[in-house]
Parts: sequence; structure tokens; C-alpha cells
Amino acid sequence: MILSGEQERIPSGFGEGISRMLCGLNAAVCRDVVSAPMAHLLICQDGKRFRYSHDFAPLLVHQMNDALAGRQTKGILRRTRKTGKKSEGGGQEIMWLDTLSNDYIYRPSTQVFNNMSLYEFTMYYEKHFVSHDGSNKEFSFMDDHPGRLYVQCVPREHWVIPRVSFIKNSLCMIADLKINNEHPSANTIRIREVYAKTALLQFYPYRTDDDLKINDSYWMQFMVELQKKRRGMTTKFWDKGFDILQNIDDRLTMQKHGKRPLDEVDRKTKYSQEFDTGTKKRKRGSDEDEFLDLDDN
Repeated sequence: MILSGEQERIPSGFGEGISRMLCGLNAAVCRDVVSAPMAHLLICQDGKRFRYSHDFAPLLVHQMNDALAGRQTKGILRRTRKTGKKSEGGGQEIMWLDTLSNDYIYRPSTQVFNNMSLYEFTMYYEKHFVSHDGSNKEFSFMDDHPGRLYVQCVPREHWVIPRVSFIKNSLCMIADLKINNEHPSANTIRIREVYAKTALLQFYPYRTDDDLKINDSYWMQFMVELQKKRRGMTTKFWDKGFDILQNIDDRLTMQKHGKRPLDEVDRKTKYSQEFDTGTKKRKRGSDEDEFLDLDDN
């Protein structure tokens, strides 16, 4: 507008303001240097500086629960073409629902897979999208799998870590189960059933909901396996699953009762001056006292 004569050149602070802003940005990021090796890693690792030793895979407990109950589950609607001659229907487009729950429920019917929990199955096996005639029973899904002729169950090249997703509070603290209480309240019974079902869905082999229960109780099935574990007997419940459940309980206990210790410098620093919190003024004492109280506990 100045060049066209529509506006006169008026001194303003815009130029100086944007200059200072750019100088500030430059000063803030000038130390963020990425070396050539790091730049190479960022490209190879999808823009991530850190790489885990193992990849992750989803384990959807809630989806499995819905599938066993006969409720509608969400998945990926896939389209493929039927193999074979055109005169026999070959080339016809087929649509099928791809879900993780179907992959486990209709896993191959061999001895190895029959005794495998969902957690193990997620760790060690995956599906490959390849058309086949279903003759290889070792890696072919069962007939009820909607995509059995278009996918196969194959061992993973490297085992992965299942990333478990379930409804909040499905796995409560073990103390809340009151395992040694022979006459629990109705609320404790409900908590036990939810806990046992969530645990069995992950670490116990099954194909139907009835496989998880004894006398219509998930808790009874879980306790039978737990008693076998305590006696040193072989269990159908994956042995490592008990350790994982204990780790989960330890983490919940620390989050509920634990308290993070202060930094060493912050712990030994005493604040005696008053400071404004925005709503009121108060005097802050020594943080060391709070830390020592934690030790006493």
C-alpha cells in the first residue's frame, strides 16, 4: 500500500516488535541442534528420538468381552476379491469385518493354540493378509472366521508387548478382593467377578464365555487356577499372568499410597520469604520436614 501510494510511510513499532520476537525465537531454539547421526535416526525411527526394544500390539479386553456376549463389536471393514475362475465366482468382491476378537476366538484349532491365552497369542502371533485355500490347518483360522480364506495366523518375527485396554477399575487392588473372607458382601462379590473376568480374558485360554466360568462364576474359575499356582501345580492360566497381575497391583498401591520424594536440591532448600499464590499470601516452611515425614511413615 505504501509503494502504491495508498498509505504514507508512518513510523511504528511493528518492525521493531517483530524483529525482537524473531530474535527471541532464534535464541530459544538455537541450542536445539540435531547432529547428522541423530537426523538419520529420526528418519529411520519415524521421527522418534527413542526406540523401544520391542514393538507394541493392541489387546482389547472390552472388545473381547462384547464379542463373547454376542454384542456388536467395532472393527475394520475389509474388501477383497474371491480367488478362482470367473465362471466359479472368482473375482467377486467380498466384504468382511476384521476384528482382533475374531482372530483369537477363531484361532487355528491345534493343540498349541487351544491352550494359548489371548496375551500370549497377541505377543507371539499376527495375521498376514494372503489368499489361500485353507488346507494348512496349522496356521488357518477356523471356518467361522469371516476372513479365513484371506488371512493366515503366523508367528511374529519378534515378539511384541501387548498394550492392554480395558474399562477403568476392572482390575482393582488385590486388597479390595478380600480373598480370605469367606462371607463377602454383595459389593465385594461384584468386584471379584469383574476382576476375575478381566484377568481370565487376558491370561486363560477360551473360545466361548462358558470356558471362563465354573458354576456360572468367573471368580470360582480364577480361584481354582490360583490355588493350583500356590500348590506348585500346572495351570491353564498362563503362569506369567499371575506376575503381571501382581505388578499391576504393586503399581496401583504405589500410586495410591506412595509419595514421590523431593529433588535433593529442593529438599535441602528452605524458603522463608512470603510469596503470592494469586489468591492469598502464605509463608512456606521447609520442604525437608515433609520429606522426613515420608521417611517416618
